[in-house]
Amino acid sequence: AASDPATVESALRRTLDALATVPEVWLMLPPPALRHAAPDCLASGREWQCARDRAEADAMSARAQALAARVARGRHNVRLVDPTAFFCDARQCPVRRDGYALFWDDDHVSATASAAFAEALWAHPDRYFVDGARPATPTRTSE
Repeated sequence: AASDPATVESALRRTLDALATVPEVWLMLPPPALRHAAPDCLASGREWQCARDRAEADAMSARAQALAARVARGRHNVRLVDPTAFFCDARQCPVRRDGYALFWDDDHVSATASAAFAEALWAHPDRYFVDGARPATPTRTSE
């Protein structure tokens, strides 16, 4: 199965091997998952039913983080990006913030949240890059 950890790790290693000559590769860790689909909770006014406790979200992502760190180890061009601090505060991972939904279902980030995260990443890379350092890429491209 595609979600089998050994299969994911093998595929990720092959992908990063293929990108070995790229000066810098940013490997994004998965964002936290909600308890239920965001639109259902937003429509019903029960956002608290979707929100996940931060400690629970951190525990759920620990295996993915360990796998990514293991695969990135020794690959000097690979930088791990952890979006958790953007999607969660110290207590919880909410459904929405600043008037927009963070997710369009239970575990897929909304386009608005994705754009906002990109801005936050550029403004405060030390919050999101696992090693805390600024990215080596000196310029930002825009579409």
